[in-house]
Amino acid sequence: MWRLALTGLVAVGLAIASSYRMPDTSSPRWMAQLSVAPKAIARVTGGFQNVLADVLYIRFSTYWGHQLTNGRHFMNLEPLLERILELDPDFKAAYTLAALALGDADEVEAAIRLLERGMKRSPRDPFFPYRAGLVVFFNTDSYLRAARYFERAASLPGAMPEARFMAINMYRRSGRRDLAIRAWLSMYETSRDRSVREVARRGLERLGVRVPVDSER
Repeated sequence: MWRLALTGLVAVGLAIASSYRMPDTSSPRWMAQLSVAPKAIARVTGGFQNVLADVLYIRFSTYWGHQLTNGRHFMNLEPLLERILELDPDFKAAYTLAALALGDADEVEAAIRLLERGMKRSPRDPFFPYRAGLVVFFNTDSYLRAARYFERAASLPGAMPEARFMAINMYRRSGRRDLAIRAWLSMYETSRDRSVREVARRGLERLGVRVPVDSER
């Protein structure tokens, strides 16, 4: 049975690859195919939706790259990306691509909606709020909003070290000195890494707040 499913998967994957060789953004045909394909192909492949998501991800990447160098005629990006994430809700590379593509197309709120979906699905994963912070930072002047996403990421287990620094930088850019001080203090008081504590101490001193060096404690 699994061999039959795999054979069907390969056949359908090849058919998709040939039919999506270079999508025409002005035609609704590609959108229609993508909206129908997940249900139809999932039946043929025995439910290997994540593999189908990989195929559509590759085709979307080709489509987006083509548009970046051929006029940037973006259409219906959010629905296309939604199809991929419906098939594989844990596909982090697709979330990353969504953040880049939608942000670049000035569809920041659409990018945030997809990342918020990831946050709801995996509330303890710092990947999603960190990406949301980057989307807001790179594509808007809403530094305080970006800071809140970065701070949310920094508060989660396994957070990337730069998340806290990004939050502090965003608070500073937004003019919220009080929040920048709070974030530096949190880093200084909770970190066990002496070098990180020293960076936090210097950051606080630049904001006029003196704290003892480690040797004084």
